[in-house]
Amino acid sequence: MTTAITDDPSVHPKRVILQLRVDHFIECRQEGFEKAIEEYLAANGRSMDEIRSERHFVHIEPFQDQDVPQKYFHIILDLEQDQGPVRLETVPHDLFYIRRTDKGIQLLKAKNPLRTENLLRKMRVYTDDLYPWGRTRA
Repeated sequence: MTTAITDDPSVHPKRVILQLRVDHFIECRQEGFEKAIEEYLAANGRSMDEIRSERHFVHIEPFQDQDVPQKYFHIILDLEQDQGPVRLETVPHDLFYIRRTDKGIQLLKAKNPLRTENLLRKMRVYTDDLYPWGRTRA
C-alpha cells in the first residue's frame, strides 16, 4: 500500500486552463495577463508569489495573426509543476473563464460539467502537445 506524501490537494499537480476573450484583452500588456492569473490564484487561496517562486508554470497562448479569426485565447497554469514528471493524461484539468468588466477582472467557473468536459477534450488536443508540463516546448 502506498501512502500519499500529503493529503493537501493544493500540492498535487493540476493543469488549469483560463479562457479569456480576445476582445477583452486586445490592448492588454503583460500586467493584464498577470491580473487574470492573480484573480484565479486569489480565488483559490494562493498568491502571485507562488508564480514568482516558480512553484507553478505559466503558458500564455499567443494571439493569432489579424487575418485569422480568434474569439478566445488561453492561459494555462501548471500548478505544482515541480511535482513532475507527470503524464498529462493523468493530471486533473480545470477550466475557468476570465472576463473583463467595468468592475475589473471576473473569474467564472464553468457550470455545465458536460460542456466543460467537451471543451477540455477539444482543447487538450492541442494544449497537451503545444504546452508540455512545466516547461516551454523545445
